[in-house]
Amino acid sequence: MSTPERTGAGAKSRSSAKTTSIKLPLQLKQRLQKVADSERRSAHWVMLEAIEEHVTRKELRAQFLKDAEESWRDYQETGLHLTGEEVNEWLRRRARGERVKMPEPHT
Repeated sequence: MSTPERTGAGAKSRSSAKTTSIKLPLQLKQRLQKVADSERRSAHWVMLEAIEEHVTRKELRAQFLKDAEESWRDYQETGLHLTGEEVNEWLRRRARGERVKMPEPHT
C-alpha cells in the first residue's frame, strides 16, 4: 500500500499555491481563530493543515478499502488465510520484541 505524500501546511511553496475562497459561519471562524492563536499560527495555516489531514485521511481510507477488496478476492480464489488468533499471537510476540516471522497462510 502506498501512503499519500504529506507535506504539511508550512511546506507549501508560494509558486504552486492557488487561491481558494471559503465562507465560514461566524462561530466556526471564531473557533478557528482561537485554535490559531493558541498555536501561534495563522488561521490560514490551521485551515491548510486541517484540509491536508482530512484529504490524507480520505486517501488512506480509500486505499485501505481497495486493499481489503483485493485481499477478499485473493482469499476467494485461494482459500489461504490466517485466523484472528494467529495474527494476534504474532502481534503480541512482536510487541514483546521477539523477532518472529509472520505465520504461513493456510487453507
